[in-house]
Parts: sequence; C-alpha cells; structure tokens
Amino acid sequence: MQEQTRLVKGATDFLDEVSGSLRMILLAKETRTQIEPRLAPTELLSSFDFAYFADDFKVKLPSKNIFFKILKDHPEIDPDNTLVIGTNLDEEIQGAENANLKSLWLAPKKDKIPISPCPTLHLSKLADLDFLSRSQLTVIIDICNLERMIL
Repeated sequence: MQEQTRLVKGATDFLDEVSGSLRMILLAKETRTQIEPRLAPTELLSSFDFAYFADDFKVKLPSKNIFFKILKDHPEIDPDNTLVIGTNLDEEIQGAENANLKSLWLAPKKDKIPISPCPTLHLSKLADLDFLSRSQLTVIIDICNLERMIL
C-alpha cells in the first residue's frame, strides 16, 4: 500500500503566521530521501530557514549533540532564545533537556506533565502556539509534529 501524507490540522496556518517572524529549523528523524518526496506536494520545506535530517547526524535523539551541531552550524542563534517543539518526551523533549534548551511538549491536555523530562511548556494544539509569532525565538521543530502518516 502506498503511503500518503496528511498535515496536522492547523500546520499550514501556524507556519504562515510565524513565517518571517521566527527562525524555523526543521528536524526530521528520517533521512532526506525519505522525507523530501513526502513533503514535496505540500511545499512545507520552504517554510523553514534550515532543515536537518537523520543522515546529517551520527547519533539519534535524545543526544544533545544533535542540538549542539545545529547551534554550532548557526552561531548567530542564541541558545537562550531557542525552543524545541516536540511530541515525544523520550526524544525531542529529553534531547532539549540534555542540551539545556527550552522545550514545548505538544500533547493533549489529558496527558499529565511528567516529572522527567519536564518540558518548559505544555500545549495541546498547534493553534495555541500563536504567541510565538510575537517572540524572538529560534524554533526547532520535528517534522512529525506537522505531519501524520496514513497507511
């Protein structure tokens, strides 16, 4: 069966709203050859200032070295003004904590905030992120937060 891509509700609205006001960095857990064909019809990649894929790293999340490489590649980025958005506590949120970066856990409100790793922020939907457009943050977001695979 062929895979199809569907964006999470509100993904394009969110990207349109923050485009130009935030520095957006895509972080994908899959390789470039896996992601680019899936995202090509959505033109989603053009919404990001920089994109990183699994094949750009020798390690996997939650290694802090992933975020250290991104920051090293872009010395103009202030780590104190960087927010990692993730849906997976064991990967993106733990990785952000390991690198001493702020994190936002995107999960239903019914999910209780765990003791560890403890995200800086907890929101339940992309629409709740509208406050970001008024900030000076650099946002590192995992592509899985914007798309869902339908088999």
